[in-house]
Amino acid sequence: MSLIKKRVLKYNNLGTTNNVSGYIYNNEIICFLIPMNTKCNLLKELIGENKMKSPQNNANNIEMNHMTYINGYTNGALIDHYCREYIYNELTIWETIMFQTVISNINIKEKLIDINYILDIMSLTLFKDVRVGMLLPDQRLLLVILLDLISGIDLLIIDDFNIGLTNYQCHHVLSILKKILELHPQYMFVLGASTLSREELDMIDRMHIISSDSSYIKSSSLYYGSPKPIIRFVNRGLGVGVDSKDDRNQEQVE
Repeated sequence: MSLIKKRVLKYNNLGTTNNVSGYIYNNEIICFLIPMNTKCNLLKELIGENKMKSPQNNANNIEMNHMTYINGYTNGALIDHYCREYIYNELTIWETIMFQTVISNINIKEKLIDINYILDIMSLTLFKDVRVGMLLPDQRLLLVILLDLISGIDLLIIDDFNIGLTNYQCHHVLSILKKILELHPQYMFVLGASTLSREELDMIDRMHIISSDSSYIKSSSLYYGSPKPIIRFVNRGLGVGVDSKDDRNQEQVE
């Protein structure tokens, strides 16, 4: 297997305050635990939908908006609850994929092997002829993820990823994402949530807990780092915390 050059998205000053900053790494799942009313806007900033300005190149880094792309630009997409409902219930999984290739101008001959490969990873191969309206919620979400991956996305943000899913279905989706990272470590997966179960905490690599004031306008960072010390962190009632043993910095990027 060829080595994947470490790619990092450094985000600065998300929201309206100056301390919501951190790093997103390829080959990792990071979860943003954010109040519902502010979550979507903050996540949109990660893919440049807010605070737009022209990119500035600096050696291997690209600075745009409030983000620095280290070792190459990242092509991102946001999946929210509406994206899951937008796909047509009357089409089968395979028809939905073919429709996506047409509207995204994807060469099906070049992507066919990749499509079948991802279908197999997601355990959707046997359901290719099943109509989307008959899919379970986790299968429907996986289909939307597949549509973005075949479109050339490498930074995928899934907002409200656990809404409408049972604990088993959440575990299934997260296990698929981790399997994709094992086989294709170039991807970055970002999850947005307002609540997390213990099982979900065990399956993510990094998390950022963000609070907001009563007006849901100003945001502030409460915690950034590994999810492992979260229970101890919360019990102590600390205001801000970083897991120093797990924290990484730009100097580690090759």
